Amino acid sequence: FFIASSALRNSFFLASSTTGLILENRPRNLPSKSVAEERKHQKLYQEIVATARKKELRKAEEAIKKEERKKQKDMIIADAQKQWSEILPRWETDHNTKRVRELWWLGLPPGIRGTVWKKAIGNELNISHILYK
Repeated sequence: FFIASSALRNSFFLASSTTGLILENRPRNLPSKSVAEERKHQKLYQEIVATARKKELRKAEEAIKKEERKKQKDMIIADAQKQWSEILPRWETDHNTKRVRELWWLGLPPGIRGTVWKKAIGNELNISHILYK
């Protein structure tokens, strides 16, 4: 809602700031516009303003949808993080279950990915950081 009203406000300011230029009298050294020409220019100006408003509203709607998708994705990641934090303490008993495999295929949340991979791969050779260097 805030973004949409901001877009409306911006297009209003665009319209009001350029209206003075369109509706202002022509310079004295130029011949005056005919009534038909003046109407034509006002119509063109109104079409330009309407198009700008539509474009701004479309951008605002897209931004709102993008934010909603981001919130939904964050909620999914938070839920997965919670589920994995329940699984990790019982890794030895739960790592071969159907639930863990399904969660694994859905993807690991970034905050827990390293821990899960370490437990899944294991360290049978007892390689330490010192030995690796």
